[in-house]
Amino acid sequence: MLDKTIRQLYEGNIHFTNELYPTDNEYLAMKDSYNELQRHLADMLDEHGQDLLDELLNLRTSMDSITDVNDFIDGFRLGARLMLEAIYDDAEEA
Repeated sequence: MLDKTIRQLYEGNIHFTNELYPTDNEYLAMKDSYNELQRHLADMLDEHGQDLLDELLNLRTSMDSITDVNDFIDGFRLGARLMLEAIYDDAEEA
């Protein structure tokens, strides 16, 4: 049941920030390089090759999305465990 709330938070159905993508220079430079390489590769391929490249990139995006959700849930749980430990350790010491 908790996974549902965490997943909703991850998927953006619970808004906690206005910035969804990194805006730092390192990320933006990597994104530009990625897009340039993708365009260069697509120019080298025939139509069938471009279709395969698109399919490959779509599969990778889907795989990354599943991994990202699971990583977010694991990180959220770890944060919750840390909070509980901090609360209960303080209570036990008092």
